[in-house]
Amino acid sequence: MLLTTLRKVAEFVRQALSLLLGVVFVVWAGVVLVGPIVLVAVSAARSAGVLGMVALVALVAAAIAGITATTMTARKEKRQAEAERQRAADASAVAIAAIRAEAKKAKAERQAKEEILAEQLEADRKQAAWAEAKRREDEAAQLEAERKREERLWQGTGGLKTGSNWIRRTWPNEARDFTPWLVRNLYLVSTCTGLDLRFEGAEVYIPLRGRADIVARDNTSKSKVIIENQLDVADFAHSQQLSAYGDGLNARIRIWIAADFSPNICRDVRDQNLLNESRPGGAIYYLLKLRPNPRSPISLAVGPTKIQHT
Repeated sequence: MLLTTLRKVAEFVRQALSLLLGVVFVVWAGVVLVGPIVLVAVSAARSAGVLGMVALVALVAAAIAGITATTMTARKEKRQAEAERQRAADASAVAIAAIRAEAKKAKAERQAKEEILAEQLEADRKQAAWAEAKRREDEAAQLEAERKREERLWQGTGGLKTGSNWIRRTWPNEARDFTPWLVRNLYLVSTCTGLDLRFEGAEVYIPLRGRADIVARDNTSKSKVIIENQLDVADFAHSQQLSAYGDGLNARIRIWIAADFSPNICRDVRDQNLLNESRPGGAIYYLLKLRPNPRSPISLAVGPTKIQHT
């Protein structure tokens, strides 16, 4: 606003000076051009009398009128040029103002986008921090759950022992130590075999055959399950016991847990499973091996074909 006012004042002063210079120029031109004519006319008038004087006055008037018309035309053209320059300046000012307004709007939009982006980044950072804290919390909870599960798993045994004779050091007696421990943690057998086992009895007497270590039932197939335990390397005697107990209780699913199994026993069990899987009521065998793993001390060695493929 101040700049526009100063520009208008400067333009008014410039126009006044131009007008003053125009007047001076007209007077000077009149003196230069008319002076000689007047002198000549005066000389002629002395000779011609009144008629010559009239002609002199007419000539002077014509000269002044011509000079005045020329000056006015020049001033008009100058004013028109000044008006054109002013309109161009005004248009330029309007264009500059529009460009500045557009630039200001673009800057405001850019700042708004940057603020939105900053807020989004902050939200993402907080989300990532929350997710990381949640992950750590879940990991800690999982580790704590595993620790408690491991404590429950080895409760009453003094923990899993290490060394070459770790099985007998962990469970000194099969019937007194291992079988009760396995009953409490029967889910380990379910995990290895994929069965949903429900405990029914331990050291179950079977007439004319002996006592089965553990009797259970598969909740899915409703089949009775026999579990035979052996804390040493598997032998033929326990194989006969498992078959006898299974036949005595009509248990289709038969599980044998031992320290290890020979290749011959594994081969025989695979062949037996291949033969019986397609036979209704045929016996299905699982061989589970003990291993010194504090979280999962039982692993599947041999099972039905579908379990082995899985």
